[in-house]
Formats: sequence, C-alpha cells, structure tokens
Amino acid sequence: MHILFLIHGMGRQMDGWAEPVTDLLQEKANQYKYFRDGTTLQDQVVFEPIRYDNVFDDLLDRWHDNFSGIMSSEAGPLIPEGKLIDLMDSMDKEEREFFWSHVADVLIYRFFPLYRDRIRIEVIRAIAQKIQHYRDQFGNNTRFSFLAHSLGTAVIHDSLHLLGATEWDDEIANVMGPPHTRFQSLFMLANTSRILQSDIDVTDSIVCPVGGHGDQNREYLDQYVNVFHKYDPITLMWQVNGKSLGSNFQQINLSHFRDVNIHDFNHYLDHPAVHIPLFRTLCGFRSVVPAEQLLAMEAYKDIDRQSVITELQNRIEGAKSNIDEDSTLMDLIKIWVKLKKMVGGDLNIPI
Repeated sequence: MHILFLIHGMGRQMDGWAEPVTDLLQEKANQYKYFRDGTTLQDQVVFEPIRYDNVFDDLLDRWHDNFSGIMSSEAGPLIPEGKLIDLMDSMDKEEREFFWSHVADVLIYRFFPLYRDRIRIEVIRAIAQKIQHYRDQFGNNTRFSFLAHSLGTAVIHDSLHLLGATEWDDEIANVMGPPHTRFQSLFMLANTSRILQSDIDVTDSIVCPVGGHGDQNREYLDQYVNVFHKYDPITLMWQVNGKSLGSNFQQINLSHFRDVNIHDFNHYLDHPAVHIPLFRTLCGFRSVVPAEQLLAMEAYKDIDRQSVITELQNRIEGAKSNIDEDSTLMDLIKIWVKLKKMVGGDLNIPI
C-alpha cells in the first residue's frame, strides 16, 4: 500500500479541505485504462490529509485587533514592521480581507518562531503517528509519499528535515531519519520553501533525493518532484533549483490556464504533466502508458483560451517588472495582494 500525505497551502481550511483534491485525482485516474480495469486508485493509495492552519487562529485573532502591539511583542527580529504597516495602510477593504484570510499565514510562519515551531511539531507528530499506524496495518514495506502545495511546501520541508535530522542521543539512532527511513517521493507544487526559509537551509537540508548530497545519511527521499508555474504570482522569486541534486530530482514547468486562480492546488494537479508522474509514483509506471500520456498532453493543449491567457500573462509580466535581485518578501506580498484573484482570493472562477 502507498500512503500519500496531503499538505494544504495558505488560507483557512475546513476539516474536509482535501476532498476536492482527492476527488480530482480519482477523476483524472479514471481517464486511464489501468484504473478502469478493476484496479482503482483507492485500491492502491490511502490519502492522509494533514491540517495545520488552526495553529494560526489564536494569533490571527489577536493580531487583527492589536496589529502593532503583537508585532512588537511576539514577532521575530527580522519582521519588516514599517513596510508591513505601510502595506496595510495602502490596501482597500477587499485587499485587507484577503491579507487576513491568506497572506497573514505566510508572515506568521516566516516571522513568528513560536507559532512556526508549533506548526512543525504538529506536522511531525501527525506524520510519525500515521507512519507507525500504517506500518502496523500494512507491514514494513508500506510506502510513503507527500503532496504539498504553496505554504504547505515550506511547512513539510522544514518538518521532514527536523523529523529526520534530529539527534536524540549519541547512543540512539533516529529510526525516523535516513538511511533507516526513506520516503518514496515528495511532490512540491508552487514551492515556497526558499521564499520562507528561516532557520533551516533548504540547499543543505536532508529533504533531498538519493544522490543529492552524495551521502545516504543526508538523503531522505527516493524522488523529489518540483512543480513550477511560470505565471503563478506566489513563486515569482527564489525558486528551488535542483540542478545540484542529481537525477532523482525532477523539475516540471507549467504555463497552463484553466482557472483565474492559477495558484489553486487543483489547477496544478489538473495538468497531465503533474498527475501522470504522481500516478506512476503511487501505482507504478504501467498505470499510465506512454501512448496515453501523449494523448493526454496533446488534448490538454487544445483547451487553452488565448484571449484570457494573454490578459493574465500581461498581469504577471507587469508584476515581474517590479522584481529584481534586491526584492524582499514584502515586495512579493504586495504583488500577491494586488493579484489576489490569481492566488486564492476568488476560488474556482472559470475562465
């Protein structure tokens, strides 16, 4: 059995937040013969959602009511307080609502160490408990992979590194770390792990594929798949570069448009360049044969609507013109707020 942990992105979630994701994956699987011939996706994969957004709730409530006071008393020393206050002053009502519902999560994770640590602890605990549970249920050959989106990519990167790299005692090996434990695959959609890097160096962490460091004790994954969308405002800066991580790092570059909310979790998964490698990881290469892959990719290209694409491209290109090597996270957040419909302000608006 293959266990797929699902990790959500920024914004408030509901208990059933992962249902649209799993429903889409099941719908896409049914397009391929392997999954229509008696072996369903559910027969081979257990979806295990991880939710962490509730950790933000307490601080968000207090921060909303006492913005400057909370920044002064609880934020880390690197928070750009002046720029943040200027940004808040420049926003209209709709932009402020988007800031509090989505962007504030990102700032809390990056600049509030106490809450960042609480999130990591919750995620680590959930992973460790589920691994033990499924190994007891299915045996030690149970496979584990991760599918993370947006803010969740930074959360899962940091949590996995701490899970596997923590040294409990000189005499006791960490059985959850490499090479005692190695996860099959990590799929990162709209990867923010470098954008939100704080106390864990992304380029030197153990969250890398076999061959990435040349040291099996510092390689936690069989495969790392990084999915980047050219027109997603969230990842305009500081993309993850896997050139030094060897052949088990896979880069997937997208530029498709099926929803105004380009950043949406399902907008990424909808593309066959993403869900086909995921199915092959979970269920084996024969789950989608090359001929089906070719047909799916060709059919997908034909759906693009050029007039809408051009408009959205122009918005992103205009935003990119304000980004350079000296840009900061606050510069990026200004763009997110202005392009809120493309990163989560209005969900599921068809093009």
